[in-house]
Amino acid sequence: ISLQHLRSFLKVLPFTDRELAESLSSGFKDFEDGVQYYIALNNGIDAIVTRNAVDYSRASGVNVVSPKELILGMEE
Repeated sequence: ISLQHLRSFLKVLPFTDRELAESLSSGFKDFEDGVQYYIALNNGIDAIVTRNAVDYSRASGVNVVSPKELILGMEE
């Protein structure tokens, strides 16, 4: 799948200083995971898809699923 094709059905969300500050003060081991989590949380996103769900152990209010779980859920 090309990036152009992905852009036809995905939306890139902006981030602000708010998400950066929340990530810095959150205790997430990985700053970028924290930024992704707070972008999702602050924009009402249902889930984050990742191969590293353990990195999101502090996440609440946003489901964290593996790519396999996402695909299996789409087949139901």
